[in-house]
Amino acid sequence: MKLNEWDYLLKSISGSNTLPLTSRCNLSCIFCSNKQNSGFPVLRVKERTVDELMVACEFIDPVKPLVIGESATRYFEGEPFLYLSIFELLEKLRNKYPEMHIKITTNGELLTEKSLQILSNIGNISLTVSINCIDFEERARYLKGTRPGRSILALLDTENIDYTVSAVIFPRVFENMGEEKESIFQLLECMEKYRKTVRIFFAGLSSESMNRFKITVSQFDKIQHEISSKINVYRKDCGFPIIMEPYYIEDFAAYVEGVENSTGRIQPGDIIKAVNGKNVICGTEVIKNYIDSEANYISIQTKDGVLVDQIFLSDDEKPIIRPGVSNRMLKWIDEYVETEPETVIFVSRFAEKAFKKRYNNIFVPENRTFGGNIYCYGLFSFMDIYETLKKIEKEFGKSVKAIVNPAIMDSQGFDITGKTIFDHPGLTEKIIMPPEM
Repeated sequence: MKLNEWDYLLKSISGSNTLPLTSRCNLSCIFCSNKQNSGFPVLRVKERTVDELMVACEFIDPVKPLVIGESATRYFEGEPFLYLSIFELLEKLRNKYPEMHIKITTNGELLTEKSLQILSNIGNISLTVSINCIDFEERARYLKGTRPGRSILALLDTENIDYTVSAVIFPRVFENMGEEKESIFQLLECMEKYRKTVRIFFAGLSSESMNRFKITVSQFDKIQHEISSKINVYRKDCGFPIIMEPYYIEDFAAYVEGVENSTGRIQPGDIIKAVNGKNVICGTEVIKNYIDSEANYISIQTKDGVLVDQIFLSDDEKPIIRPGVSNRMLKWIDEYVETEPETVIFVSRFAEKAFKKRYNNIFVPENRTFGGNIYCYGLFSFMDIYETLKKIEKEFGKSVKAIVNPAIMDSQGFDITGKTIFDHPGLTEKIIMPPEM
């Protein structure tokens, strides 16, 4: 497969509102997904001039946030602040799109008081800062960093700029089953001072990485369960949102994961039932209504089942919603399986339980491409679907059709290995792809 980089850049911008700036990175994180892509086609970002990027940015949807520095496509993403003209670019973007929110993901190593002041002056920019480790020794060992996370957090707190913090649970926990496992709680305790949203990601590791770290899937699943249970207890009484990803979807309701600038009226685990008087079914509807109406009051069902109507939100108070699957998509599947009841539905492991409550013939594809604990739909290949479907047909004793999430392919129809559905004979007749999922 040969990808035209310029065309792919345009599709990245128009398809997901992401703007890749560079593939260079000043760190070497032990858990970096780019190290697990051996043998698969990825695109290194060709660093372009500001004028070239502004031409590409004609395809931006300014109603949605523009995302910089987050790996949402096949691009090998690096550290955006290594792009030397980033501030000139941001200034021009702000002049062209005065109201657009710009979200930048960074490791924080290159942030300075001056750079934060510039970002603050440009306005409507938020940062996701990958802290991971707050102490210098850990950050140097596992990330090859040169600054302790504590100092980056202290710097961020001096400027008027919105930010969230992220951390990855990764295989260091197996080197010392005692104190290493508590490292994430050192970060959380540190965040008590700053009270900003913390996103905790459990690393997805390929079989290749599992072998390199000398751990097994069951070991990693066990440690993930143990840590997530402790975090669930911790976040009940802390004063800031803690979001764990990926999360397992129990059902399709609009669950609150956390609340920024909480007044205590809405808690993690509550379900949003209506936004500005309009009933909602799932998280994606809540998010859409927030964007469309700038919601100022909601109705919820508490964890105890109590209905609370018309909670008026302050300007800063913002519930963080678990997106899940859209109600539009569920209706589409309902209509399809009503006429084709034996259709197989392929879902990720994270959504399996919710789908099984609503439909029959739910299957999780076997990820032969990466192996390990890679369960994200975008990291399955058409070969994984093809091979799993063959096993199902052998079990059923007949040919079957399958609903497959279009997230398996990019905007040009390529899966993670660079293949298309047409590379597997007969697959086009067996697969049904809904417009979204």
